[in-house]
Parts: sequence; structure tokens; C-alpha cells
Amino acid sequence: MPGGPACEAWSLAAAIYCRLAGMPEGFPGHGPEAFGFHFPPLRVYSPHLPPGVEPILRRSLSHDPARRHPSPQALLAALEAALNAAREREAWDGGIDVDVSGATRIGLMHELSGIPNQDTHGILAGGLASFVCDGVTHALIGTGDLASLTAAAALSASLPPLAALPSLEERAGGLLAAFEEAGRAVMARSLKLPLGRLATDPGDLMATTAVAAVIHGRQILLATTGDSRAYLVRDGVAEQLTVDGDVRCVQLAMGMPPEEAAAGADAHALYHCLGVGRRTRAGHVHDEERARPALTLLHLLPGDVVVLCTDGLVEEGVFLSPEELAALVEANPGPHLADLLVESACALHRPPEGESEGSGDDVTCVVIRVVPAR
Repeated sequence: MPGGPACEAWSLAAAIYCRLAGMPEGFPGHGPEAFGFHFPPLRVYSPHLPPGVEPILRRSLSHDPARRHPSPQALLAALEAALNAAREREAWDGGIDVDVSGATRIGLMHELSGIPNQDTHGILAGGLASFVCDGVTHALIGTGDLASLTAAAALSASLPPLAALPSLEERAGGLLAAFEEAGRAVMARSLKLPLGRLATDPGDLMATTAVAAVIHGRQILLATTGDSRAYLVRDGVAEQLTVDGDVRCVQLAMGMPPEEAAAGADAHALYHCLGVGRRTRAGHVHDEERARPALTLLHLLPGDVVVLCTDGLVEEGVFLSPEELAALVEANPGPHLADLLVESACALHRPPEGESEGSGDDVTCVVIRVVPAR
């Protein structure tokens, strides 16, 4: 790696990353060289990181020196500005309103295979509560669309009252309870299906991811299980606020060296999701730990756009990249943004051709645009 100020900025960004990740001595294992200097998302280790910090570190950790901050001083100045902005975000005492819209579209590969859309979404309580679910396609007992619809019915009943609760603790407790109830509903529906109770592996039963948002005042409380996500888009930057509940992220959070964590298809296998259980002598029981959502709190400001989505919307190198998501949001301030985002992701779908297997997952998003109080 060549020297110079950009290289020094990389070294400083790596040191700050490791300290914020709770690894002041550096990564366990053989260090960044062992995993090709592809740093995992910082929120895997520090899920409650203030907004704005990770994109700055990510810039200076780029493999391309031209994309990094030009010097350590520039990196530190950008981080200081981000921290000041985070403090001002929490302290701001103005009022807000939200404009919320959603869209969904079946993926090309499911359409060609005759498989229905596995995604479901809901906008509730005048936009103050919303959710997105993505059913696991390859369930042996049940189907992904049935799983997501079952979870959606449970969430549609339990989420709307939460927005009226004055206490953050009550809303958080309500979200945890809502996800537990939805997970139990999916499992109960699985066990009523033919062969459901006879399944030897709990992984054979249908399951679904979910991401939900509840807004009270300026606070948005996010809950996620699985790899459906929430992004904050502001000032031309899209930042993922949630952490994927897949096997690799769980292993990394537990302290496994990145070079030893799962790779390939195993890395993206879901550990956290709704409907997952475990087999006991008495039969299948709901696994509360694997269904429990991770919670994220954000104070909203006018100009924020929060996007809840399935993994069919944003996946760098496959669907939209975070940079493309941010550019689309910035260029389209109108009311049809959700439809546009879904259409833009679907435009990247490709049918099988030659040795190519093709691509095209179902795409769903809920767009929450924050505006000044009317």
C-alpha cells in the first residue's frame, strides 16, 4: 500500500474503527490482510453508533486512495462535524410530519418460476407505524408468502397502538412483544400444515424476515429480525441503520475472526427470523432468542428519508448499491419515490442465459419522508 496522507488517513480510520468496535488491539485472528481489507459493517460491533460516523470511516477505508479523505486532519474534521450533527439532531426541538408510501413487485426469477411474491408490507396508523416482511422462499413446509402474510397480519394488529405510547420503554417493550407474537403465529401456522408437526429439522418450517418502524414525536424506533433493512438517506448518503441477522454477522458479533466467519451462501443464511424454532422431545417450540428483534432509535429531522426494505432492493453488485439508493432519493423528491425505487431495482433483474443463473429477487420498500410540521 503506497504511503502519503491518504494512506495515513486509512491507518487512522482503521484504528478508530477498531476502537469503536470494542477491539482496541485490532481484529482477532490475522488482521485485515487475512480478509482482504474488507471491513465488516461497523454496526455489527457497535449497533448504536451515532448516524453519520460509519460512512465517514468507510470512505477512508476505501481500497481506492483517491476516494479517501486527503489527510488524517480531514478525516478528523469530518468525524467532528458528524458528531456535532448527531448532537444537534438529538437536541433539535422542532416539529415534524411524515409522508409515507410503499411499493412491492415480484422478482423476475420468481415470476419465471411461477412463485408468488414472498414479500408483504404495511403502512399503519397514518404512517406512524409500518413494516416490511420477506418470506424465506425455500421452506419445505409452508411457503415464504404464507409466512410473510401470517407475520403481517400479526404486526398489523399489534403495531398501531404503539405509536400512541408516551414512553420509549413502553414502545420498545411493545415492539419486542409484537415480534414475538408474530413469530409464534408463523410457527403455529407451520405446525398446522400437513407434515408440519412431523418435521425433523426446525429449518424445514416456513419463516420470514421483518423490519418495522414506530414513530412517536421525533423518535423513530426500528425493529429488525433477519436481513430486511432500514436505511437513513440524507445529504446524498445512504446509511444502513440496522444489522443483518445472518450467520456471518452473528459470528462476527460473537468475536469470530472475519477470515473464519461463514462465507458464500452460508454467510447469508438467516439466524434471526420470525417462525424459527427448535425441536424438543415434546415437539417444536418457538425459539424466542432467534426471533427477538434488534432495536434502533433515531431522532428524526426534516429532510430525512428512512427506507425500510427487503434485501431485494439494496445489494451492492446485484441490485441497487447504497450510493445508487442515495442518488435516486436525492433526485426524486416527489410522492412516487417508493415505486421508483422498486422499478429501479427490478430494472437490474436478468433472466437465465447460457451458464448464467439469472437474478431477480422480490423487491419491497416503505419510504418515510420527514417534513416540517404542517
